[in-house]
Amino acid sequence: MSSSDDSVSRDYAERLRVEAQRWSGLGDERSDRTNWLRSKVVQRHINKQVTGRDDQLWHEAAMERFLPPPFWGGIGLSLGCNDAGFERAIVRSGVCASFDGFDVSPAAVAAATAAAEADRLPMHFQAADVNTLALPAGRYSLALVIMALHHFEQLERVCAEVHQALRPDGLFAFDEFVGPARFQWTAAQVEAANELRRRLPAVLRRLPNGTDAGPVRVPDLEHMRRDDPFEAIRSDEILPVVRDTFRVLAQRDYGGTVLHLALHEILANFDDDRPEHAAMLQAMCDQEHAWIASGQLPSDFTVVVACRKDAPLSRFPGN
Repeated sequence: MSSSDDSVSRDYAERLRVEAQRWSGLGDERSDRTNWLRSKVVQRHINKQVTGRDDQLWHEAAMERFLPPPFWGGIGLSLGCNDAGFERAIVRSGVCASFDGFDVSPAAVAAATAAAEADRLPMHFQAADVNTLALPAGRYSLALVIMALHHFEQLERVCAEVHQALRPDGLFAFDEFVGPARFQWTAAQVEAANELRRRLPAVLRRLPNGTDAGPVRVPDLEHMRRDDPFEAIRSDEILPVVRDTFRVLAQRDYGGTVLHLALHEILANFDDDRPEHAAMLQAMCDQEHAWIASGQLPSDFTVVVACRKDAPLSRFPGN
């Protein structure tokens, strides 16, 4: 191996180390209301766009349509599983009899293993670099990626592995950020996000430390490469790669182009149960939806359900 190869290898190993550390505490972070998806008002808005009902989650509609009870009981796969709360619920429901999960963070895998063992669920987890993972052929009835696909650098390889690892009648489903790579927001969405922030009273624009959040800005590339090296690394290429590899059965975009930015780190100021706060959040949702529906902005988040390209057509009638 040449010195340049050594340097590349060391750089990649260091990026993996930073990535593993970054996601070691995701379970704890879920309790913090800093992310735009932690709002009940926003979640109902998303549900309505994806399923047509504000009280039905995307995976409930997807399973109802594409994986009804006669197809339950297979083995599930999750890439970037973290603490696997979503996957544990699927095993408890009977949709999958067992689950294999992979995540770059040993701490996350340990948490997932402990939780599954506490619930006596047949689930198996492994710390691994998903970019280089080799999966057994034809093993899985359901493959899931929940907000992790945009962290995978080797998209073509990962998608090819998932494709061959699915049973012929299996499903690949993901809920994902597919917006600008490395969060290099467009000028239009930055201006739109700042417009929504300007409409809010000052008390709702505060950061957790009490200071004003200020305007939304495009993240510094060098900072991202150093501190979050795989974040949105090829997010804008996910859908083309997936469509090249799989047959897409359904795609439901749900926005986030502006809400993701405008509500970042200030959502904790809102109380969804206060009518005036709920009304402001709903107005923000409606404004983003109007901008996207008119073609002024694209959608940065989507849910996709796909199958193998050689899947039997009779398994998925109407597609």
